[in-house]
Amino acid sequence: MKTQMTLWLVLVVGVAAAQTTNESQNLDAKAAPSPPPRLIEPSPREPNRMMGERISVSGIAVQVVKTRRLFQLLNPVAPPEYFAGKANTVRDPNSGRVEGLKLVSLEF
Repeated sequence: MKTQMTLWLVLVVGVAAAQTTNESQNLDAKAAPSPPPRLIEPSPREPNRMMGERISVSGIAVQVVKTRRLFQLLNPVAPPEYFAGKANTVRDPNSGRVEGLKLVSLEF
């Protein structure tokens, strides 16, 4: 009985010792090199924005007018070019919670 208890104790101590690692050594060893700088890419066209010379109009109404397939705006698995959900929401600056939706937004 004492032999079994001693073996179990050695096994538990060995497993516990094997699992402890130094996190800073792991992070330093696995640090990936930074990617090379890329050229400036043009920003993708936003589906919910129309720009003029002095004014910019955006919102859900603009997206409805610009799209050819209206039902894709309601489709939850639509391609990314039909989805601008984050751009069409109004958020509280303090909490970050969604406060409403932008139907039409004018920027001068």
